[in-house]
Amino acid sequence: TGNPTELGLTPRQFEVLRWFVQGLSNKEIAQRLDIAPDTVKNHLKPIFIKFGVGTRTQLIAEIYRRGIVLGKPEVGNS
Repeated sequence: TGNPTELGLTPRQFEVLRWFVQGLSNKEIAQRLDIAPDTVKNHLKPIFIKFGVGTRTQLIAEIYRRGIVLGKPEVGNS
């Protein structure tokens, strides 16, 4: 099971990641969190670096490979 501290992520990065693994686009994540799509991108950049990946697909694969379970995100602004 993953949590922000274990993964070295900020709470907001963790929140973005939880929506990301649900298959949402940056635009959809931005709408859910009431932030700009560029802000989502800025949160994802350090996540990609922490996981040592360069693409969305690689990130999903790495999360799966590590056995990280993020759980469903809380429904906020939908």
